[in-house]
Amino acid sequence: AHRDRAARRRVLDGVVEQVGQRLGEQLSVAEHLDGGFRLGDEAQAPLVAFLDADDLWPADRLQVLVDALVDEALVAYAVKTYGAKKPGMILVNNAWGESNQKGLKDALQAANLPAAGIEKYEANDVDMVPQLSRLKEAGADALFLVGNVGPSAQVVKSLDKMAWKVPVVSHWGPAGGRFTELAGPSA
Repeated sequence: AHRDRAARRRVLDGVVEQVGQRLGEQLSVAEHLDGGFRLGDEAQAPLVAFLDADDLWPADRLQVLVDALVDEALVAYAVKTYGAKKPGMILVNNAWGESNQKGLKDALQAANLPAAGIEKYEANDVDMVPQLSRLKEAGADALFLVGNVGPSAQVVKSLDKMAWKVPVVSHWGPAGGRFTELAGPSA
């Protein structure tokens, strides 16, 4: 039993670390081992996760919940700010991209909007022109981008190569690091 508890504890620590890196001060974790939950000083952020070592959540479960909230906000922003009617998705080909693909599809459906298409790329790709060309040909009037700094910069560079001036609404990925330096003048 002690070994199982330790294994669950490592999973919990991994989830908290992973999500905490993505959300920073937006997330508070209320953690009480086998003692129930209480809200106190630790609940000082817009999002609060209640976790204990006996929770058997898959490692990406909290990420999926958070992504769904973010995806709803991304769709609302694209519609309000850019008048998006048929946005496309350009997503990193991993669990994070998959989570956002589901969240964005659900959010688009709730907003009664079609997706122009869904394109994926590998994290080490340096040319996204083929994927972006398919989205352009499908009539995308805005793009949802999910990816970290480097690949997001490559998406912007690929848009520049195509001379396609489409609004890009991005998840948190390009917000840190050297995005503006790597993406160039269109960042």
